[in-house]
Amino acid sequence: MELEAIMRKQVFAVVGNTVDPSKTAAKIKGELLAHKYTVYAVGKELHSLNQISEKIDVIDLCIHPVKGLELLREFTGTCDCVVIQEGAGSPEIISWLRTHHIPFIDGCLLAAMRMYGHLSHRKKKVLCFGDSNTYGYNPYNGQRYPETIRWTGILASLLGEQYEVIEEGCNGRTTQYDTPGEEWKNGMRTIIPCLNTHKPVDIVVLALGSNDMKTIFHADASNAAAGAEKLIGMIRSFAAAKQQFQPEIILVSPPEIGEGIVHTAFAAGFTAADAQKSKAFARFYKAAADRNGCRFWNAAACTGPSDIDHLHLDPKGHRIYAQELRNIIWSIR
Repeated sequence: MELEAIMRKQVFAVVGNTVDPSKTAAKIKGELLAHKYTVYAVGKELHSLNQISEKIDVIDLCIHPVKGLELLREFTGTCDCVVIQEGAGSPEIISWLRTHHIPFIDGCLLAAMRMYGHLSHRKKKVLCFGDSNTYGYNPYNGQRYPETIRWTGILASLLGEQYEVIEEGCNGRTTQYDTPGEEWKNGMRTIIPCLNTHKPVDIVVLALGSNDMKTIFHADASNAAAGAEKLIGMIRSFAAAKQQFQPEIILVSPPEIGEGIVHTAFAAGFTAADAQKSKAFARFYKAAADRNGCRFWNAAACTGPSDIDHLHLDPKGHRIYAQELRNIIWSIR
C-alpha cells in the first residue's frame, strides 16, 4: 500500500511515546489530529491495541522493535496496513507481518501528511446543542420551521460539503434545571449521550439559557452562565476520555427575551422580570467563555425574538444566526 492510499484512511493507531512532545510518535499524533483523522495512542496512553474498540485502518510503529512485535502479536483485531517508522522495524516484525498477510510499508507519516494530508475525507462535525430556537420552533403556528428556514439547516448549506451539521435542539431544554415531569429537558442529562452518539465531534455550538429564566427555576443570567460552564466541563471531560481530541466550543449568549412575552401563550412560564434578567446574558456568558477558552458569540447583538411571542426567532433571525455562526466556524482552523 502506498502512502497516498494510507492517507485516505481514517482511523490510525500510533504506537510509541506520544506523551513527550519531542518524540516522533507525539508529533505524528498531533499532525494526524490537526488533519482531522481519528487517532489512538498506544504505548504511553493506551497499553494495548486491543483497547481500541473500533476497526483500525493503519498501525504506525514508532517504538522499539521488541515492544512493537509484542504489541502486534497480542493484537486480536485487524488492520489494513502497518507503517514502520525508521528504527521501529526488524526482520522479526517483517516476518510476522508477512505470515499474517498484513500489508506494510517503511515510511514516515509526517512526510506523508505534508504531501497527502488533505485527503482525509471525514467531514468536520458541528454539534448544535440548544433549545427551541435550535430545534426551529415556529412562533407563528407552534410547529417546526422547515430545514431551509432553521438556522441549523441554513448553516449546513453555508458551510458546504466539508461539514456535517448535527441538530440537537429540544423545546424547553435548560442548562442544568429539571422541569417537573420532563427532567429529560435538563441539558446536563442529555449532553453526554449526544456527544457519544455523534463522536468524534469537532465543534460544539452551545446555545442554551433562555428556558433557565422561567419563573419556576428562580434563576438569573449568572445561573444560566454557570450551567453553561458546567456543560463545557462535561464536554471537555467526555472528549478527553472518548475521542482523543478536544472540540472547539462556541458559547452562544441567547437572544434577549422580550417583555411582551407576558401577553403571549408563554406568559405562564415567564414574567416581565424574568425577561428583564435575560438582558444580562452577554456579560455573564462572555466571562464564562473567557474562563474556559471558548469562542463566544452574543446573539442579542445581531438578532432578537419575533414580535409574535417575544421568545423565538423569526425567519430573518434564523438567517442572521446562521450567517454569524458560519463566520465563526470558518475562522476555526
